[in-house]
Amino acid sequence: MENLKAELNRLGETLKLQNLSSEEVIRMNTDRETLSRNLEDLKQKILETHKAVLSLEVDVTNRAAAAEEALDTYANLLSGLGLYPTPPEPWQDIDLSLELNTASSNPQQLLFGLDIRKVIRPTLSSVAEAKRLERAAFETESVKVNDELDQVTTECKNLDYELCELENKATSLNEQADDLRDVRCYFCWECHPLI
Repeated sequence: MENLKAELNRLGETLKLQNLSSEEVIRMNTDRETLSRNLEDLKQKILETHKAVLSLEVDVTNRAAAAEEALDTYANLLSGLGLYPTPPEPWQDIDLSLELNTASSNPQQLLFGLDIRKVIRPTLSSVAEAKRLERAAFETESVKVNDELDQVTTECKNLDYELCELENKATSLNEQADDLRDVRCYFCWECHPLI
């Protein structure tokens, strides 16, 4: 208890030396309380911000993984279409490959490669148009070949029908010839002397 009295006396002496009015003391206490509350609020906001940063880091990692997967799919499609590593003429001088640089803090440097809007997309559009024209030409040729095949098949069926008709006529003529031989042989003296 004496220690508290001594501390109170010491603080009272310090207060007298500072020559502060009671309003100033009240204001200083109020400011101290306000600053303490503000400090606690800021500590809470720092914790919330830290949690948000961690959550954003997870989101960035997930999005980076999805972007890398999309770029792998893109590279596989280019390879499947024969556009990677080197596209055919007239696009052989255009590198359509893209790479992701997740270590970059500058968003403009996240993706390495030619400009997507100005170079890659128009190039892929012209490749797609060329492939469509090529496919249309193949389909037209396929229709022509199918028509010719249908004509040849029809001609073969007609020839087969005619061949069957000729075979039937030949069989009929052979039967008539056999009948005539039998009749002739019936009246022939050499085969039937008794008649």
